[in-house]
Amino acid sequence: MKALRIVGLVMIAALGVDAQAAARPAWFQGWLKERQPEGSTEADVRDAVRSHLAEGGQPQEGALRIEVQFEVVDRESGKPIAEALFFLDAHATLLFADAKGHAGPTTVPLADTDPSLWVWVYAPGYRAALVAARPFDDTTRVALIPDTRRVFAGRVLGPDGQPAPGVAVVFPSTATHEEVEPEVVYHGKAYRVDVELAEADDSGALVVTTDDEGRFLVKLHAEGALKVRASLPNVGYAELESAPGATLELTLAPQGGITVAGVVVAKDGTPIAGLEVSDEFSAASLSTQADGRFEFRYCIREAVYFDFGEAFAESLYWGASAYQDQNWSSLRVVEEELQDRGEWGDEDGK
Repeated sequence: MKALRIVGLVMIAALGVDAQAAARPAWFQGWLKERQPEGSTEADVRDAVRSHLAEGGQPQEGALRIEVQFEVVDRESGKPIAEALFFLDAHATLLFADAKGHAGPTTVPLADTDPSLWVWVYAPGYRAALVAARPFDDTTRVALIPDTRRVFAGRVLGPDGQPAPGVAVVFPSTATHEEVEPEVVYHGKAYRVDVELAEADDSGALVVTTDDEGRFLVKLHAEGALKVRASLPNVGYAELESAPGATLELTLAPQGGITVAGVVVAKDGTPIAGLEVSDEFSAASLSTQADGRFEFRYCIREAVYFDFGEAFAESLYWGASAYQDQNWSSLRVVEEELQDRGEWGDEDGK
């Protein structure tokens, strides 16, 4: 009987996601089409499942096949979460929990070089998680966190009234996006797993970037209205007060914000012309002028993250040690030679 069970499980695993098609819960198809917070674990798991369904992913190869099964519960109440999704991306396996919160058992191959089992876990109304399941455990138990965050969504328009992609949108530190972590339990011992939401700078502000249609969506713990700011350096700046749940629309105008400007020079003081300077948080970029000068207007302090290329030890951002004592409207950015940067080059400075 055991041999028959193993054969049956192998056949189900070989069929992959199609074997689960009839058992997909009602929320699943709508969720595949929903927008998720930029940079969030929710977006990552949705994109991974979308890609798998579109491309029909193949499981990784491995000489050893093991049986795995899961249990998912509400972290606060301990009650099982029915219809929760478990997706083993590398193993081309999609499972859904039954009414008791159980999923599996199913068999998956273990790679010879990496025996870890990374599993996406998601259920409507809960924070998504990426957890590492341990091989050979009877059951991996995941305790998901209820999602009590509030939605802030909208779009940014350029000065011409058209949707503006690549705009940095900044939410204040008073709107907390603390990294609350799900819990994975192996034989009674709890392990914490990181959950990422979006880029947070050192001040605690949250920075997201608009998509190709100028849209953004985040989930935050916030009470009352928030001051939301948007910036596309050298194009425009906007701000407004908004309550959770309202649809935000910010229109950039060539005014407001701060100006970040200066000169880029070689170690001998010679101006560097034509150097591309790009913004990590937005689509803004420019090339330095003949005298090495650059200027970004309409910036937001917390969203400044300018990169000068590999020849410079540190990017320009709020709190960067190389620029702490300088006036940001008249910066002096000095190129470094490789031999001055230690680990960046070999003993000969190459």
